[in-house]
Amino acid sequence: KMVIIKYKKMGVGAFIDNTEMLSCWGRVFNRANIIFDKDNGEEFFILQPSPLKIESEIEYLCIKTGKSAEQIEDSVARLFPDWIEIIGSCKIDENVELQGQEYYQEFMFSFPEIRRNIISVTRLLSELLKANKVTALKVTPEGVIVTQSSILSNTMCDIAAQIVAKCNMENDYSLVRKKLLISIEGKLTDFEEFLNGKTNVTGY
Repeated sequence: KMVIIKYKKMGVGAFIDNTEMLSCWGRVFNRANIIFDKDNGEEFFILQPSPLKIESEIEYLCIKTGKSAEQIEDSVARLFPDWIEIIGSCKIDENVELQGQEYYQEFMFSFPEIRRNIISVTRLLSELLKANKVTALKVTPEGVIVTQSSILSNTMCDIAAQIVAKCNMENDYSLVRKKLLISIEGKLTDFEEFLNGKTNVTGY
């Protein structure tokens, strides 16, 4: 079966790339005495990790194992660096194909210095996304952007820096991944709803 550990990656964790993140998880499993039988297909991987340099409120570690979600979550509790926060776990049918699907990410830009001028920021975000060849399915006045999962972190950080420069602000902004979305029959669904067996369209 497939066990999924859900966690936040905040603070310095945003600067840990996917390879090092997998190594970090490997060290955690070693300390918890969780051994993977690779000959029997046991392994772990991070599904659509957030881009480097961007904090994430939700990451998904997928584990092919014979153990239960509760066993793994209990075993690894308190073995993490402080920039990882476990927020839950679940199991899904191992026949559900997660890799190779079409994914999107929802990001939240926040510019505290110009919150009173929301409309111009929305327009500016849309213009800069287009100028940087980023296809955005959604841009809201609150700074929410939904874009393809393959977006590069440098592109998103560059767009934020361009807004800061154009608005003559201090370098004061935050950029966080809020959700992972999966395309089902051409309709976007929150990955959390997908895991819970609810595949209704969420309005994107």
